[in-house]
Amino acid sequence: MTGSNKPTPQLVPDQDSLKPRDLSDFCQKWNDLKIHASDEQLEAAKLSPESREVISWLTILADKVCHTEDF
Repeated sequence: MTGSNKPTPQLVPDQDSLKPRDLSDFCQKWNDLKIHASDEQLEAAKLSPESREVISWLTILADKVCHTEDF
């Protein structure tokens, strides 16, 4: 729990989570995973601006590849 009493999403997958075998597996899980790349989570992680930019670009790419982007 954080100071605001909000649960903190787990940033590292647990040992029982399945690793994606291919792009299809990744895309099926992407909507559940992308909450960990939200602006709020990135801010809380205290990453460098460069790391936040990389994650932002990768999130955009994953949204496009998995057809979850909003137009």
